[in-house]
Amino acid sequence: MSAALQAPASAAPAAVAPTPLWPERYGMLDGWRGLAAVAVVVHHVAPQAGLPGLAGLFLGHWAVMAFFVISGYCIAAAADACLRRGLSFRTFMRRRLRRIYPPYALAVAYFAATRVAKLALTGVNDIPTSPVQWVQNLTLTQWVTLLVNPGLYAPNNPTNFVSAYWSLGYEEQFYLVMALAMVATVRTGRSLLVWVGVLLAVAVVWVGALPRLSTGLFVDYWVPFAVGVLVFHRLCRLGSASHRRLVDGTLVALLLAGVWGTWFAGAAWDGQAKAAETVAVSAFALLLIALRPVSDSAMRSRAGTALATLGVLTYSLYLVHQCNLFVSARAADALGLAGWPSLGVQVALHVALAVPFYLVCERPFRNAPLVPGLTGADASASFKPATSTTPLQSL
Repeated sequence: MSAALQAPASAAPAAVAPTPLWPERYGMLDGWRGLAAVAVVVHHVAPQAGLPGLAGLFLGHWAVMAFFVISGYCIAAAADACLRRGLSFRTFMRRRLRRIYPPYALAVAYFAATRVAKLALTGVNDIPTSPVQWVQNLTLTQWVTLLVNPGLYAPNNPTNFVSAYWSLGYEEQFYLVMALAMVATVRTGRSLLVWVGVLLAVAVVWVGALPRLSTGLFVDYWVPFAVGVLVFHRLCRLGSASHRRLVDGTLVALLLAGVWGTWFAGAAWDGQAKAAETVAVSAFALLLIALRPVSDSAMRSRAGTALATLGVLTYSLYLVHQCNLFVSARAADALGLAGWPSLGVQVALHVALAVPFYLVCERPFRNAPLVPGLTGADASASFKPATSTTPLQSL
């Protein structure tokens, strides 16, 4: 296991040593990505495998909440790196778009091709005919529909060609908001964590007032993303024990607030109540903090290596697996499988089909990392003129 960064040797012997900081690279996040990707696929495959009870657990939705937390951690690491290097807002957004949009656009093309093939094979026409719907899907602006009809649960937004794409509309807003927060950091000298924290407070009030409503705006799901940002700073940047305890206390407070909201609102774990989501993401964040010391050793195990490998395919698997549901169901039926054997075969087939998409449509657009050990979308970031001191050292 890699040792945590040590306190400066020059520290006075009588002084209390600062809390050790961990390197930005958190290998276990790759494993969690892999597990979350499988959970999303299982959620969509389970009904056609004859296991509707699994879908009723909303595994896919909780997996997306984990993705949001991990995204917050990784984008915080990227933001920290680009602030230290002093690169431009324009570069940050260009790299974001280059990494996220081309694979997505190719996934939309893949969706269209599979619908044409399904029409030819079965006579079933699933090809959307609305020009507005095509424009929104091609520009990743499906979330605009929720502004007009905010009563919809975001994953059920009918504008999406593929329901899984709902989260990408929120992700693109997260990146823009983080970039604007970085501008504010440079111009005011206040920590990026301060701006994230202010928006976290706004988001808590927002979801408290609208506990089962999706408006399409980033604030709907800022809580899980901001929680990931808190985890990054808690582990990698806040050397002060009191600041770390403040983050821990914030996460515990969010957990308790979520439990209270779920209990008294009677929302249950139906994947639509923001209180239940808050319980899930704050508990996951605390787990990530607790497991940090064992990350390296865990990822050296066979299971860790396998999950990390699967984690590399996460974005591709997320983009195309719903386009392949018809193929996977036909394959399982042809083998005479049902129940758990059918589920296993179908999940394996989805992973196999994601590999060529990754190699051809995703890997060419991965950016060179700015943070050593972080790759692709997780580490690609750049920002504005460098400052002589970094404002991210303290709250």
